[in-house]
Amino acid sequence: MSYRMVIIRVGDSSIGRDFRSTFFDSGSHSRESHSRFGRRDCFSLVSRRRRRGRRGGRVRFTSLERLYERLGRRKSVDESTDEEDEEDPTPGCLKVEDVDFKILKNTNKHETDEYSITSKVNDENEKQIPKLVLRRGFSFTVVIRFNRPYNAQTDRVSLQFAFGERPKLVKGSLVRLELTDTFKDGQWAAVLKNSKDSEITVEVHTPPNNYVGVWRMRVNIKIDEKKIVYTEPYEFYMLFNPFHKRDEVYMADEAERKEYVMRESGKIYVGTSHQIFGKTWNFRQFSDDVLECVLYLLEESELPLHARRNPVLVTRKLTALINSSDDNGVLTGNWSGVYTGGKSPLAWTGSAAIFQEYFKTKRPVKFGQCWVFSGVLTTGIYCCGPCPVKAIKTGDTTALYDAPFIFAEVNADKISWILMPDGNYKSYIQSGEIGKNISTKAVLKNDRNDVTCEYKCAEGSAAERAAVLRAVNTAAIRTDAYKQGPQDMKFEIDVDFDAMFGSDVLVKLKMENTSNEVRHVGGSISAVSVFYTGVKAKDINKSKINCTVQPKSNGVAELLLTFNDYYKTMVDHCGIHLTAVTFVSETMQYCVLEEDFRLRKPDVTLKTPVKVSKLRPFDVEVSFTNPLKVALTNCILTVEGPGLQRPQTHPQCDVKPNETFHTTLKLTPIRVGTRSVCVGFTSEQLAGLEQESEIEVTE
Repeated sequence: MSYRMVIIRVGDSSIGRDFRSTFFDSGSHSRESHSRFGRRDCFSLVSRRRRRGRRGGRVRFTSLERLYERLGRRKSVDESTDEEDEEDPTPGCLKVEDVDFKILKNTNKHETDEYSITSKVNDENEKQIPKLVLRRGFSFTVVIRFNRPYNAQTDRVSLQFAFGERPKLVKGSLVRLELTDTFKDGQWAAVLKNSKDSEITVEVHTPPNNYVGVWRMRVNIKIDEKKIVYTEPYEFYMLFNPFHKRDEVYMADEAERKEYVMRESGKIYVGTSHQIFGKTWNFRQFSDDVLECVLYLLEESELPLHARRNPVLVTRKLTALINSSDDNGVLTGNWSGVYTGGKSPLAWTGSAAIFQEYFKTKRPVKFGQCWVFSGVLTTGIYCCGPCPVKAIKTGDTTALYDAPFIFAEVNADKISWILMPDGNYKSYIQSGEIGKNISTKAVLKNDRNDVTCEYKCAEGSAAERAAVLRAVNTAAIRTDAYKQGPQDMKFEIDVDFDAMFGSDVLVKLKMENTSNEVRHVGGSISAVSVFYTGVKAKDINKSKINCTVQPKSNGVAELLLTFNDYYKTMVDHCGIHLTAVTFVSETMQYCVLEEDFRLRKPDVTLKTPVKVSKLRPFDVEVSFTNPLKVALTNCILTVEGPGLQRPQTHPQCDVKPNETFHTTLKLTPIRVGTRSVCVGFTSEQLAGLEQESEIEVTE
């Protein structure tokens, strides 16, 4: 056995990184569809976090490691108390000459053939070494070629699988399989399917609760009772399996599997309950670097071994790691409206570019906001869910995970507290304002699917009220919050939700007197620009209310918002928040009404062919009309499409007021199937314009 001595200065993070990438390398693979063993010049994805601390690069050693340090050597990643040492082959004995992992056959069976890393070319149509991606619970085929014919009676061949830095037999992270002719469902097994000349075909069975991440396989040949020869390790990826009935993530509906597992693009619904927009997002889970980046994050997470089987714990950990606030994660959040040194969150149209930049630099990508976090992996900075939907629907806020937070998002009463002249507070309650039109993309359609009924019973029904009261009884809330006085005046904010950015907007407060007496109404109407989170940006306009409403009659108060009023106050999403505060002199009835809306942005026209051929360029035409009275400057056009090529960014000329922008781009498809082309346009004055189109790519 050869030894290598590495001197490392404790506490130096850069040296720690060099040590990790230099010392722990793994077997390289040939450029054919199978892989050969014997070389050690390919970087291993497996993390070595135990040798470099989470913060500041501090190196930690066990007592055994300190012993090896004094002896001038380190144990290799595949060495442990449960794994044998490598010996030189005895002349004339059985030797492994080649291992073929049948990547094409296995990935087709495991529904992983769309991953670009399993192909001989990447998304740029450049040659690469294909890697094996598997789903736990499914068997896979391995063909092993020896230097002579295999003799089942005398040759003692086994397969060894290792997971993690310190694989152990007792923990199931180290598995040794003798060749056999039988297997038990749900357990590890290596079944000898065929032996011909110097080749054997082995079918490897894996359990549906297997560890998820990077595995290593070796072929062991036992020479005698004291000597074992084994090959260099081959890394492959093991994923959760929504196609296997015994996996916790199993999805029974085939259409849902196609939508939620295999489809590379979707929609993230944003806006208000009156203005729902389906924002196209290219998830591109099969693209270059994406799977490797996610597995890298998982390896870096220091998640306990037992948790690597559990989809709930894995999901929650990755949720935290996606945000730079947690462990130097993927994205840096920015809600300021100023994106110097990075990219506006509205400029992103998919996840691939974000993952690829992070995987290349290992530094947080700038910048993201909630829907970007959602598109990349989850709903943001807060490690939320997965919580049982039934618990949310019934108001059981004692359930795991984060039930109170989720319930408040989808089914809560809105309570405004008004400071009275005498120093006391008066409450104003609005039911039915929270959790309107909860939306997701329809399965295998581009339509919106309203799933509100999955999270809450019909608004105002006895069951819905019971759920709210159940949640209230377990929360810290003032007992007098639901006490209300006379409510004989009704108020409603009316605004044109289809108003275009660039036009004037008239806001009306409608009043109805249901009593038999005159009512005098005072108060104010105000408008402010807001970020999509609802946080105020700048004041726009405000007017006072002083209105007399006759018995059984209606009244109205108005607020005009001109383009000059709001233009310089606008932030990313053109959001405006309206607030009407009213009080009735005769009854001391107080009311606080709020309404959010967004000024509509111009539609983008996208023209593409219906069908295109693989590796043949085609034209993409993009156009829209600038609705503003000012020119658009610092214009950027982005275009991407899963299976077409990597995301592209194209600077554009200024667009004059009321001018029609038009440009033509070229894309080259590299994979067959139904693909989506997505374009996005941003500028200093107008951002977040986008459109998509589906095309069919044929050979």
